[in-house]
Amino acid sequence: FPVTIFLPLFRSIDPLFTPEVEVLFKKIFRGDAGRATEILNHRLGMVMFTVPKERLRLPEPIMMQIKVPSPNGNKYTLDSIKQQMDEFIKERFTYYKHREKEDRNFYNYCLDKYKMTIAKDKEKLQQLETYKRYVDLIIQTMAMDCADEMLYCNKFEKNQIIPALSNEEKKRFIDVKSVIKYLHLKVRGECLGTIVGGARIACTVEIAKNINYNQICESVTKKTLVFTSYVEALRAATTTCNTQGLKSLEVYAKTNKNLSEIVHILKTDETVNPLIATFDSLSTGVPMTMCNALLMLNVPFRDYELQQAIGRISRLDSDTDTYVYTAYLDTGDKPNISTRTKDILEWSQKQVEAIVGISTPYDLTKSQDVTDFNTALLRKMSAY
Repeated sequence: FPVTIFLPLFRSIDPLFTPEVEVLFKKIFRGDAGRATEILNHRLGMVMFTVPKERLRLPEPIMMQIKVPSPNGNKYTLDSIKQQMDEFIKERFTYYKHREKEDRNFYNYCLDKYKMTIAKDKEKLQQLETYKRYVDLIIQTMAMDCADEMLYCNKFEKNQIIPALSNEEKKRFIDVKSVIKYLHLKVRGECLGTIVGGARIACTVEIAKNINYNQICESVTKKTLVFTSYVEALRAATTTCNTQGLKSLEVYAKTNKNLSEIVHILKTDETVNPLIATFDSLSTGVPMTMCNALLMLNVPFRDYELQQAIGRISRLDSDTDTYVYTAYLDTGDKPNISTRTKDILEWSQKQVEAIVGISTPYDLTKSQDVTDFNTALLRKMSAY
């Protein structure tokens, strides 16, 4: 963690964290994430009141892990994605290299055009020279350790340069200035969004297509709630449920207006099972105790999202054991992007524990592998 990510919170919760103190804080703790975390933990400890989940005396959800095989699994191994990233990055740098001269000429043209509007204003001319100096620093350091300079440049562009341009010039300048200042960051962002983000969605869709939802629904006494982060995976899960003879319901952005009706149907219609939802649409506020199984086609990145999702079925009014199934693509001993997402979640849990001082109630590392559902079916039969 760069220490600067804690600054907005310190400004909000500590009245003694004045601008002068902030300057000293940056000098002392810049780069020392452990020390910054310790301070944040102390500050939060003075203002937070937390009720440990154990006091609610809820039975612990039974955590189960499903490894889902797929004929296309090798496309989503980390080695395969790394190769795709390497090829993409090379292609993007070549692309920006070809347009470098044209971009630089246009960027300088915009600065010159702005300069003409302030030709008699010595103060603004001096600010423009400061801006140029900061841009050179950002380029030389590849935007490392120059957050204040970046903030100055962004504000100067937004408030001074861009208003002086025509509408068409504004659009192009917004793109070009990023290429000029942060080429490496821009390419990295494009790579993460296009290759990594795309692979994560496609992998989750692959998982959604290859799960036996019938077995999961039959393994518990109540109904099943399916969660995913991606609408594409939600739609794939619905299609697979239909082919398996299940009557499922969906909750995502387009159906949110009918949420109460959908939840009522799930509760009252015995033929409907499972309910498939996105984390964003159903992760908070809606009790789902007509379900005692939760299947996550992908785990979320943040611990609070995991707790909110499990909290839909693991509640004070739950009257049966609850089961949480997490699905991962099975690629043997080769790590893949779905198992990498689990690693990110576990890292998030450790950070929360370090900052807040409270352990997560749901430890995915203790999940049992489900190799077949015969024993799970026996659980249901024994409940009758």
